[in-house]
Amino acid sequence: MSHGWRELRTADGQTYFHNTITDDTTWDRPAALMSEADLAAEGEYYWVPNPEQAYVPGQILQRYDGGEMFFRTLDGQQYKASYPRGEEPIRIQSMASLRNNTDDLVKLDQVNNPFIIHNMRERAKQYLIYTSVGDILISINPYTSLPLYTPEVIDQYQHGDPMKLPPHLYGIADTCFKSLFNDNKNQSVIISGESGAGKTEATKIILQYLAEVAGSMSGVEQKMLLANPVLEAFGNAKTVRNNNSSRFGKWMEVHFDNSTQISGCKIVNYLLEKCRVVFQAPSERNYHIFYQILAGAPPALQRRLHIEGMRPDHFHYLNQSGCMTVESIDDHGDFQATLE
Repeated sequence: MSHGWRELRTADGQTYFHNTITDDTTWDRPAALMSEADLAAEGEYYWVPNPEQAYVPGQILQRYDGGEMFFRTLDGQQYKASYPRGEEPIRIQSMASLRNNTDDLVKLDQVNNPFIIHNMRERAKQYLIYTSVGDILISINPYTSLPLYTPEVIDQYQHGDPMKLPPHLYGIADTCFKSLFNDNKNQSVIISGESGAGKTEATKIILQYLAEVAGSMSGVEQKMLLANPVLEAFGNAKTVRNNNSSRFGKWMEVHFDNSTQISGCKIVNYLLEKCRVVFQAPSERNYHIFYQILAGAPPALQRRLHIEGMRPDHFHYLNQSGCMTVESIDDHGDFQATLE
């Protein structure tokens, strides 16, 4: 239970409630444990602004001059806050609807920003990171590895009924692949999002699916996949928000022959962040390739480049930010992948 409340009894049989997250104890039943009827008796609930979660269900206890209000949330928190300029409180029509999370946002009982945020948040807690909005797929970066990209999962989306399968990047890739030949029209996938949202990984996952289901006679699909380490080495860097942030735009064209196999791939990169080469903000790094070479280049290459025994802190263009190593990045191993 994400709210942390649980119902307990004293030695003489009296009911009380304890929150395992905040360690609060109360004799009154928290709103998070109330039924729909109990909540209705308590009064109207709204989507109230929250500094950590954007919007949460709660009650408006008092309104003040200047737009500020006093709120109480389902978990018992009470605080003052105000809605963004121009926004009015949105009433929650049915508290029971909050328990019915959907994998397609067009099916929501109410369609508004707070309800969408709530639905996505509750799904993310269960590691359901993909949610549809009709033909659009929303993904949330879980910042951990999930067993969602195995050969078995690829087979499900390649041969299964798309109407019965949950939202997934493989579903988007499969729809494009089949529409390309069924409709005889070029297909496009636009991947967008903030830094750290997972755009680079989403691109690799879609390419992985196409390489697996289409293949080629020449092995070009493997060359297409192996281009990623090179692109990331010279175009990705650690930022304060993302350890593998792409600092350039990328347009990729995957070409197929009449037998539905991959015949080639064209990659165009643009808008590289060139200023990063000479300056990095605190806690950020230059492009991966510089650290990879220093960590993983064999002695012969080091001698040729005149970097024998040198470390990132020896170079002004690498040591300005104070960040030269990252725990989750294996510069030595990544250099070997770049060489391949």
